[in-house]
Amino acid sequence: MIIYDRSGKLLTEIPDDGMQSFSEMDLSGADFSGKELEGYFFDDAILVRADFSRTDLYWSYFYCAKCHEANFNAASLRGAVLDLADLTGADLSNADLSRDNLNGGTSLRGTCLLSAKLENANLSGAYYDDETRFPLGFNPESAGMIYQK
Repeated sequence: MIIYDRSGKLLTEIPDDGMQSFSEMDLSGADFSGKELEGYFFDDAILVRADFSRTDLYWSYFYCAKCHEANFNAASLRGAVLDLADLTGADLSNADLSRDNLNGGTSLRGTCLLSAKLENANLSGAYYDDETRFPLGFNPESAGMIYQK
């Protein structure tokens, strides 16, 4: 898979060897829009201002990823793990973070969502904990989220 930034500059090329991992890579500004990335790993990746709009990220892993101001508009993040990810200022409007096909919830434990755009995001069944940080005025219970220690 070849990954470009929004200006068309080549950022990286990942061989199609089944590994499906972008872990620990700096892919700031990468354009993943509209791609099928089900089950991919982005653990500890730097994804500042990356574009994941309309991307299928079902069961993907973003553990400790830095996703400041990333665009997840209308992305599918069902069953994804975003524990300890920094999504400060990210656009999650119209994104689907609801339960996966096995009734497992998207995990947002310890995730920073300060200043994130959550308009029309489906967060029903997503997990959060005491360390999860939400935008000012956001009520996780009203959004159907589930508290877990």
